[in-house]
Amino acid sequence: MTSSKVKYSGGKIVPRSDLRVGTTEEGGNVKSWRRIATWNVRTMLQCGKLENLKIEMARMKIDILGLSEMRWPRAGDLWSREYRLIHTGTADNNPGFGGVGIIMSKAIGKKVKGFVQYNERIILVKIETKPKDTIIVQAYMPTSNSSERELEEVYEGIEKVIEKVKGDENLIIMGDWNAVVGEESLGDIIGNYGLGNRNERGDRLD
Repeated sequence: MTSSKVKYSGGKIVPRSDLRVGTTEEGGNVKSWRRIATWNVRTMLQCGKLENLKIEMARMKIDILGLSEMRWPRAGDLWSREYRLIHTGTADNNPGFGGVGIIMSKAIGKKVKGFVQYNERIILVKIETKPKDTIIVQAYMPTSNSSERELEEVYEGIEKVIEKVKGDENLIIMGDWNAVVGEESLGDIIGNYGLGNRNERGDRLD
């Protein structure tokens, strides 16, 4: 686990993984609405894949994009022109597998206060927003072929990285959950655009 300077200490969960959140640029007033999304990219090892991501972010006006299955071997924090990408590496015992990251526009990238590259499945980034900071967690859950223990380990990891989030900070947990939530909406937890028949892992997300 690698971390940059960041301190936490509960938090309110924003339940959607593709949403708009208000942030501020100046004077403590909300200046614009930000679009946040998550995408399983399958791999970032292909030549030009990062450039393709940036093009899609600009086209869809996405300011923060969580990435799953990057498959880059080592953790890093880099700038690619107008975007900042913070990412984990792959598993030490399974190189070429997993890897998560968060890529941000230049304005948001400059407001990063800290991050935790927890492991190949979990990353946390803390961003300065007003009136309270925003914490983004990107997760990549095991597939249905994995053991229950592997699943539990990821949930435990998520709980560990957010355990020090302050109660009044904005907490957004998103990613590839490898779950089917079904087509039926459920309060403010599941919207109207789910697919398929809900499975056991979909029930767990409630």
